[in-house]
Amino acid sequence: GIAMGAVSCVVHAAWTFLDGMRALPIETFVTGLTLTLMGACTFFEGHNGPTELVLFWTYALSENISWAIVCNYFWHTPAERESPAGLMGLFLICMFTTLRLKAVWSSNKLLRQDQMRYDAMWERMWGSDDSRAHLVELDRVVCSQALPTDSVTRQYNRLRLGTPTSSPNPSEARLESQQDNGSAPVHPLFVDLGLQTVPLAKDRASHIASCNQLYCQGAISSLLLMERIREWSAAANGMLPVAFQGSSEYRYARWNDIRHDEAARRTVRWTKMKRHDRCIQKLLRSYNNDPSFLLDISRGTIAFDSLADLTLCLETIIADDCVVLERIKNRMSPTYPSHQTAGYRDVCINLRIVSPQAQAFGAELHVCELQLVHIDFAK
Repeated sequence: GIAMGAVSCVVHAAWTFLDGMRALPIETFVTGLTLTLMGACTFFEGHNGPTELVLFWTYALSENISWAIVCNYFWHTPAERESPAGLMGLFLICMFTTLRLKAVWSSNKLLRQDQMRYDAMWERMWGSDDSRAHLVELDRVVCSQALPTDSVTRQYNRLRLGTPTSSPNPSEARLESQQDNGSAPVHPLFVDLGLQTVPLAKDRASHIASCNQLYCQGAISSLLLMERIREWSAAANGMLPVAFQGSSEYRYARWNDIRHDEAARRTVRWTKMKRHDRCIQKLLRSYNNDPSFLLDISRGTIAFDSLADLTLCLETIIADDCVVLERIKNRMSPTYPSHQTAGYRDVCINLRIVSPQAQAFGAELHVCELQLVHIDFAK
């Protein structure tokens, strides 16, 4: 609506100028230009950073300055008349900026104590020669994978057979040969509709745009991820959260100590899928309503009481043929800016389960999140 108003002002200014008027076109044109800045704010809704505040500030200042120039041109004094829209905009942006600064200050105050504790843990950890050696080894293992750390990772749909923009794919070639032999494992209806897809192949031109699809794939991936977490925890002495009987509190127990106890296995508190309301918050605040950026709907955590076991678990995951790593964020690196997470540190892995079960259910492209965390930070 604001953008349409800006266009209307510019058109009106051009029309009245062609009719021979001079004062009204200038005033209307200036109003249209400032309204353009206000309309631009709506295009940045949901993005990170104070972009909207900057545009709002620009609008408020531009409206008042441009009106002062118009007043000086016609009445030879910039303060002859005030701009109601400019004054109201200046009042609102001052109020919004004050509220934002107050919210940021309150948040930093709440996190300051936690950050001090986390930083103290890290200093003790880095101060030990043995721990420092394991941290260096962990960083080496992460770097050896040559995976992106800050690049954008997204959720993709499967590639359709015969997509002209796709590069040749061995899986696609194999399925096409099966189709020619009459043994393609798909219903003939999908062949007629051209809806055959290639397992394990991403269509990078087709991002997932449905939260329902993400949650459907996430539900399958969560079950498969639990199975992999059990295997990785057993191989690297991993610890999982276990609930106290009759209490909402929990402690961490080694999976190897409880894996053969049916009653103890039932007390494991597996990480739940991300709640719908939290996903909507992230979509609105950070991802500009694009579900393909949601990478932690299916998630899990493994804790360790030694850095050697944490590194061993990472190496076990890397060697697992049932998963494909998409990205590793090594927050245990000495070069990591810990203030970004209020001092908290872990190894955050984005991965895909590509086992035959995942491919059979169409969930092998769903990106999950796994956190490998030292027990001191987990508590």
